[in-house]
Parts: sequence; structure tokens; C-alpha cells
Amino acid sequence: MAKLLLTFINKIFILLNIQVMHPYTVAISYSIIEYSQPLLFGEYLSANMGITEKIIAGIVSMKKLTISYKDGTETKQYTVLPHLLGKYKSTGNIVLSAYSEDEIKPCWKTFLLANITVAKLADENFERTAPNYNAHDKRISAIICAIPSFQ
Repeated sequence: MAKLLLTFINKIFILLNIQVMHPYTVAISYSIIEYSQPLLFGEYLSANMGITEKIIAGIVSMKKLTISYKDGTETKQYTVLPHLLGKYKSTGNIVLSAYSEDEIKPCWKTFLLANITVAKLADENFERTAPNYNAHDKRISAIICAIPSFQ
């Protein structure tokens, strides 16, 4: 399973024209995989890139995301710092754990992947993980992609 996931992520890197300038670490299924190639995204993303791939690209490159999220009957826009994509233990749903800066008081939010209708990578990066980030959240049974806690 880990090899299959790594192959999937490598295909995303190729799709995004990623080149490496420094070592970068990505947590996948609670194991740390170190890339010795730098991750430099090209200016334009493929039109075929789906929501999941954009979220993974945002996590790996530490780029802000703008998402449209269907919450009941209305769709809301959020600008977030994506940190973790994984499987929620209690429901089995795939969720994005991200820090939202759109609120009066910035806070952590969990978004169901199925309810994210649009995801766009912003040009702006974030340098550090958001306050109180925990890459080993006990509510997550399997990590698809995450920023390690020490970043």
C-alpha cells in the first residue's frame, strides 16, 4: 500500500513539474519518507489536476489553498493552510485538517474531502506549521499526506 501511495505522489510530482532544491519530508501513513530532491512547482498546474491532487500539492509545497466547501445547503469559501489529509477514524471519511485564517479568530478546521467542491493553490506559501499542529492526531486512522510536526 505504501509503495502504491508513493507511486501516486510521484506521479503528482511529475504532473506538477516538481524539481528539488533541498531535502523535504512528507509523512505518509505515519511513516516519514524523505525526498532528496527539491519541490519547486511550475507556474501552471495541469487542467486535469483534481481536488485531491491540489490538496496534496498544497501540503507538500506548504502553499495556501482557497477552497469552496459545501456546508449543508450553502457553499462557503475558505483560505486555509493545509496540513494533513487522512482517514477519519470514527467515520472512515477522508478529511483535510487545515488552519483557517478567514475567521475572526483563526482556527483549525476539519473539512470532509467529499464536500470540497473547488480547490485552488494560492501563490503564497506558509513558512511554519500553524499553532498547535499535531501530525499524529489520534482521530486520524491513516495519513495520506501530512506536514511532519517538526516543520
